[in-house]
Amino acid sequence: MASMYGHPAETHQVTTEDGYILTLFRLYGNRGALPVLLFHGILDSSDTWITRGNTSLSITLANNNYDVWLGNVRGNRYSQRHVYLNPKLDPAYWNFSYDEHGLYDLPATIDYILNKTGAPKLNMFGHSQGNILMWVLLSTRTQYNDKINVATALAPVCYMYHSPPPIGTLARLVKKKNTMWERFQASWS
Repeated sequence: MASMYGHPAETHQVTTEDGYILTLFRLYGNRGALPVLLFHGILDSSDTWITRGNTSLSITLANNNYDVWLGNVRGNRYSQRHVYLNPKLDPAYWNFSYDEHGLYDLPATIDYILNKTGAPKLNMFGHSQGNILMWVLLSTRTQYNDKINVATALAPVCYMYHSPPPIGTLARLVKKKNTMWERFQASWS
């Protein structure tokens, strides 16, 4: 898709500590500038940063000579590979949550970009769940705070209760279940 807007993407593969193989895309800009990493939201992929064409953030940044990297988490359409698990045959492949995205996928992506570019830091944009990954990483593996120059949170998620179905519906059910469980526990104390 990026080629349609004058920025043919390079494809890069990075392997996480726990064996997931992620696909990154790079839109070249100024190789001397700090790289910019864009990370997508839930149930999405790096495509989200290109679908608006010339007004997309990735294309706008590339047009302004930034070195743009588009990340993908394990399990999405671009990152369904593992060093020994087959996502079509091994249910264990799918045993992850946003915790693993933040603890393994994001640091592997950041380290790969910094090693590839030689830059001391990068700038990052996260959209929705992409921010959660950033917060998981920066709060648990604090050495990564020194690897990110500026982090920008677009549509950060705090509560899921007001989200549209099916996510909001599930959040309301979980909240109701938790409230009932708390009442049950209180009645026994």
